[in-house]
Amino acid sequence: MNKLKTYHDVLRELGHECPSNTSITIVINKQISFVYAYSQFQFVDEIIFKGIHIPVQKLYGRTRKV
Repeated sequence: MNKLKTYHDVLRELGHECPSNTSITIVINKQISFVYAYSQFQFVDEIIFKGIHIPVQKLYGRTRKV
């Protein structure tokens, strides 16, 4: 997990190929934001990439404290 520094790294680890300059959608506390795949990875509720919803909390097996 320490090698996952960007959203691009996370997506690649999950088997989704995308260029680093791809715009992706992230959801944090029901608020939607758009970031580039090369942006620094932060713990979010989910990543939406090409219409696929990827719940980050389930990937790590823990919940984020609000």
